[in-house]
Amino acid sequence: MNNKLLSMIMGVAVGDALGLPAQFYSRKVLDKYPLVKMVESEEGAAGTYSDDTAMTLCTLASFTENNWQLDLQDIMNRFIDWYGHGYMAVNHKTIDVGIATRKAIQRAYDGVPLDKCGGADEWDCGNGSLMRISPIIFYLQRNAQADILKTVSIISSLTHAHQRCIMCCYIYVVLGLQLLNNSGQDKTELLKKTMPSLAADVKEKFAPDETGLLARLYDIEKFINLSRDEIKSSGYVIDTLEASLWCFLTTDNFKDCILKAVNLGDDADTVAAIAGAYAGLYYGLDAIPEEWVGSLLGKENIYKLCGM
Repeated sequence: MNNKLLSMIMGVAVGDALGLPAQFYSRKVLDKYPLVKMVESEEGAAGTYSDDTAMTLCTLASFTENNWQLDLQDIMNRFIDWYGHGYMAVNHKTIDVGIATRKAIQRAYDGVPLDKCGGADEWDCGNGSLMRISPIIFYLQRNAQADILKTVSIISSLTHAHQRCIMCCYIYVVLGLQLLNNSGQDKTELLKKTMPSLAADVKEKFAPDETGLLARLYDIEKFINLSRDEIKSSGYVIDTLEASLWCFLTTDNFKDCILKAVNLGDDADTVAAIAGAYAGLYYGLDAIPEEWVGSLLGKENIYKLCGM
């Protein structure tokens, strides 16, 4: 398991670090000056990862240091330590904190009960829980008796409690479990087979006005034929889920997947981090370019947490 876990988390971090300098740039600019390697950004030196990876590592550390037990208070305590002191951040420098995430962590610090910390308004539908949810895939594989939706819901709701965020996290985790448990199968064919039952499940579990927002995903064949102009890469959770899956499904190797995500621009680091989790899990550690791993700062935390 450790190799798969390591390849997934390394995929998150590499995608994040490559995408950070492209964050908020337009596609017009990136089409003219595409990013193809680690470069410095306003946030730090080349290879610096952001909140996407740091919060993923906080979640992972809670699992690996507690024998893969789910402890919501421990996860939130690590978020607080990250926000306040740079725990799991590169050079202990907390960067790129989302508004909804910051408010939720502040509520927890002020003593608000955990189930009341995450924002549940329409304006709270950012990608801040989706970006850190990937370690749940391995927790659920180890704890097959756990209810997937309940687990995803309580972990997302630490910062993002709106049903839209939970729904996107749920789809992402279920598809991730399929990739993990069916290693070696063609990714497109696997997701094509999985999506009809998953779509029906989502429609049963969530309100119709929410499930309809993801209608494009329910037909994988049509989805992968969408043009780049039809894919948005904003920080809105629906856009992020679609963009990350589209980059993963319309490429056939790790490098192309990440560069496609990075050069979408806008919330490039988060799209690339989320796509990177799938790409790392599917293609494996050896598929990640050595120069990208070599340039990644803070990778000692990743190796340690993945038992390597």
